[in-house]
Amino acid sequence: MVTDEQTTGLKKLPVDLTKEEFINYHLTIGKRFGSLKMQNPTLVIFGIYLVMIGGFAVSDFVKTGVIPVMTMVMFAITALCGVLMFFLMPMRTKRMAEMLYESGNEKDYYGELTLDNTMIVKDLGTDFVRIPLNDRTMYLETADFMAFSTVGEPRTIILPARCVTEEAAKAIRAIMFAPDCRVSRRVLKRMTAKADAPIERRDNHAEPEIFAVTRVIYEEDEIKKQISDMNWRKFGTSVPLVLVLGVMLGSMLAPEDEMRALMTIGMTVIGVFLGSVVISLIGGKFRIKRSIDITRNTMMSITLTERGVRVRSSAGGRPTVLRWACMKTAVERPSCLEFTGMGQFIRVPKRCIDDVEEWKQIVDRCFDQK
Repeated sequence: MVTDEQTTGLKKLPVDLTKEEFINYHLTIGKRFGSLKMQNPTLVIFGIYLVMIGGFAVSDFVKTGVIPVMTMVMFAITALCGVLMFFLMPMRTKRMAEMLYESGNEKDYYGELTLDNTMIVKDLGTDFVRIPLNDRTMYLETADFMAFSTVGEPRTIILPARCVTEEAAKAIRAIMFAPDCRVSRRVLKRMTAKADAPIERRDNHAEPEIFAVTRVIYEEDEIKKQISDMNWRKFGTSVPLVLVLGVMLGSMLAPEDEMRALMTIGMTVIGVFLGSVVISLIGGKFRIKRSIDITRNTMMSITLTERGVRVRSSAGGRPTVLRWACMKTAVERPSCLEFTGMGQFIRVPKRCIDDVEEWKQIVDRCFDQK
C-alpha cells in the first residue's frame, strides 16, 4: 500500500465515510473555526445575565417580600434562550451536515485515495475529488480523523481513523510535515490509526441505473415560484426562534407596570415577527434575481436513477442528488412533479416530461421501496 513515503505517499488507499463520521467532522470544524466557536462564550453571557436578574429578584424580595412578575418572566426567557442556544446551534450544524452528506454524492463516500507531494486525490469511481497541496489547503488532524480541505471551496477529503493503517498514517504525516510542504496544518490531537489492514475494496465504478431523463430550461415564472416557496419554507422553520427573540426583547424593554409590560411584550413580538417577514421578503427578492441571472438559458438535466433524483447543470459543476432514502415527499402538482427532502427542493415542470404517467410510476415504485 505504501511505497517511498517521502516521494510517492499513498497508492490507492480504500476509504469510506459514514454519516456519523461526516457529522463529527462538521461539529469539530464548527467548534474550532465556525459558529459553534462562540457557543460557550455566549452561554457565559447568558449565565451572567441570569445572575444579574436573580440578584434583582432577591433584592426586590428582601425589600417588598414579592418578586415582580416581569423579573420572573425575564429570568425564564433568558434561561430558555440559553438552553435553546446550547441545543439548537449543534442541531443546526448536524442538520446542515446531514443535508450535505445526502446531496454530496449520488452513490456513497467510498473511494480510493492517492497522495503525493503535490496533490491528494480521491477516486469515487465516476468522479474525482482533487485537492492540491498548496498554501490554500488546510490539513486537520484529530483523534478521529485526518482531513484535507481547500479554503473558499467546497472540496474536502476526510479519512476516518477506522480506514487508516498506522503505515498509511505515517506516510501522510511524512508529506504533511515535510519542510517544503506549504499546507496549513492544524493538529488538535494525534490520530490513532484503527485499521490493522486496509478496508475491503468495493466496486464503485458502475453508474447507477437510469430510469428516465428530461431536460429543462426553467422559465422566469417557474424560478420565481420555486425560490419563493423555498424561502417561505425556510422562514416557517425560523418562526419559533423569532417569537422567542421577540419575547426576550420585549421583556428587556418592558416597564414595571404589569399591564403595560404585557402590552410592550406583545407589540415587540408583533414588530419582530413583521420585521422578519420583511427581511425574508427582501432576501427572497435578491435570491430570485440571482437565480434568474444564474439559470437564464441554462439547460438542467434531471434524471431519475435507482438511487434518487439527479440534477446536473449545463454550466458545469457537480450534480445535485436527492436520494430516495432521504426523500420526504414526492408530490404531483397541477403543473409539475415536486420532490423535497433534507433541505432540498426539486421541481420538474410537466411541460418538459414526455410521459408524465411513466414518471409517476417510476417515482411511486422507487419512493415506496426506499
